[in-house]
Amino acid sequence: MDNEPTPPAASADPRVAEAWRDHRQRLMDVAYRMLGSVSDAEDAVQEAYARLMCNGFDGIDVVRGWLVTFTSRLCLDKLRSSYTQLPNHYGTL
Repeated sequence: MDNEPTPPAASADPRVAEAWRDHRQRLMDVAYRMLGSVSDAEDAVQEAYARLMCNGFDGIDVVRGWLVTFTSRLCLDKLRSSYTQLPNHYGTL
């Protein structure tokens, strides 16, 4: 059995499935390096593709660049959220 996730449904736009095939591994690499967790990386990549499916390709010149940028921003948001939830062991400065 192949563990490769299936591409998003191509009913909205077949270019989404093509982008999934072409760029998914790069996005997983970026997200994993930023987050350090496979499951968090998969969530970020799925969210990026979901947003691409909802918004479409209008105004996107370079799909790979858009996906990498969007995925990176999702990862930064996740990291910021995690950072603000950490307990402050040092007291206030």
